[in-house]
Amino acid sequence: MRFSASLGFDAVWIDWEHCSCNTETMTDMVHTAMFVTQGHTIPWIRVPGHDHAAIGFALDAGASIVIPQVDTIEQAKHVVLAAKFGTKQNGTRSSPPFRLLPGISHQSADGVRRLAELERQRSHHDPN
Repeated sequence: MRFSASLGFDAVWIDWEHCSCNTETMTDMVHTAMFVTQGHTIPWIRVPGHDHAAIGFALDAGASIVIPQVDTIEQAKHVVLAAKFGTKQNGTRSSPPFRLLPGISHQSADGVRRLAELERQRSHHDPN
């Protein structure tokens, strides 16, 4: 993957459906493609079927996805629901724990720095 990503293509294709790699290897390939190109190459994953977990793993890794063999409206609806978060978006995918940390992940870097300052101030005022 390091070699392929460094060639300067706009995208890299990872066929997870027809390879024997596990989730960790797929995630490593996605992260390597993004790291080597500093985010300039988009990793595309062909997921192995309509499996809810596989769709979530590929999206959590940061890849764009291609779903094979979607032949019916019901299959298409299942895939869309598996890719969307929670009830607000009418999805069935749960948010990974590192995505939504109140006070941290929804803040900019300055917000995180500000949070650290508030923690320091609180510890100075704490009588314990």
